[in-house]
Amino acid sequence: MDYSFGPYRLDTVSRVVWLNTDVVRLPPKAIELLICLVERNGGIVTKEEILERVWPDTHVEESGIAQIVSLLRRTLKSGFGDLVVVETIPRRGYRFAVPVVAAEPVLTPVPPPIVHPDVPSAVQPLPAPPPGPPAPPTQAAGTQTPGTQRNDTPSRIRRMPLSPKWAAFGALAVIATLIVASSAWSDRFWPAPAISVHALTDSNAEEDYASISADGSRVVYSAKPKGATRFNLFIKMIDGSPPSQITREDADDLDPVWSPDHTMVAFSRQYPDRREIRVTAAVGTGTDRLILTTPPGNHDLAWSPDGHWLAYNIYNTPQAPTGGFS
Repeated sequence: MDYSFGPYRLDTVSRVVWLNTDVVRLPPKAIELLICLVERNGGIVTKEEILERVWPDTHVEESGIAQIVSLLRRTLKSGFGDLVVVETIPRRGYRFAVPVVAAEPVLTPVPPPIVHPDVPSAVQPLPAPPPGPPAPPTQAAGTQTPGTQRNDTPSRIRRMPLSPKWAAFGALAVIATLIVASSAWSDRFWPAPAISVHALTDSNAEEDYASISADGSRVVYSAKPKGATRFNLFIKMIDGSPPSQITREDADDLDPVWSPDHTMVAFSRQYPDRREIRVTAAVGTGTDRLILTTPPGNHDLAWSPDGHWLAYNIYNTPQAPTGGFS
């Protein structure tokens, strides 16, 4: 079933949101929450219903719902302006505040390829050549055109031998010309993007192991504040709001990585005799879940695209480097 609201269309089968003909990038949890709201079509969806449907097997505080709702509002603002699309109903839940129309799924056409007027014709279809004058009739072998004298003596062309030194020089000249031409062409049509660098934190803490969420809105990092003895995990919004601490264990929490839907953070906890791979909710519930215990060493962690698996690697350990899935 498809749902249309304003310039948007929600495909509940493929879990894709379209703005006219463009795909809107949203994490899976945000799309699941959006489906809950539009299916109710203006009716109130309680917080308990949202937690049961969007996070069925995970303990998440209500602040986690608020973060996803805020993401939906920011994303849908480009199509509705200042209109509040997701309305908060105090002490009850949320409702979708714009009209929703249910419709059968439609096949979205693939847009035609874009042809840049300045791109050389070598990468674009060439137009058909204009018709020219008719070719002269071919002459059979051994025949003679009237008024001309037949010459059966084959022509001889003297070929000058090319020394290896000049052959190598010519090849280098051709390669250098191609490199310069391709560099100038790429700089013209794909100029390097401007990079702006600014500080996200301004504390006196020792900070390391940063990871940015897939939607680019938050960064999780390990930090040891001034006077502390251990590294813990902190999350900070890119927009400049103060950081929030999500782990408080008397151990070093390192190597944080976001889950694909950026609602969970996997990390490694370091003890003198072991390392633990753990997962915690990104909303700072104060509780985390043990996934695996490994020998001492450094970890590399990575989520699978569906968020169901964690790949890990251990190195700088007395044992041989190992890796696996959990």
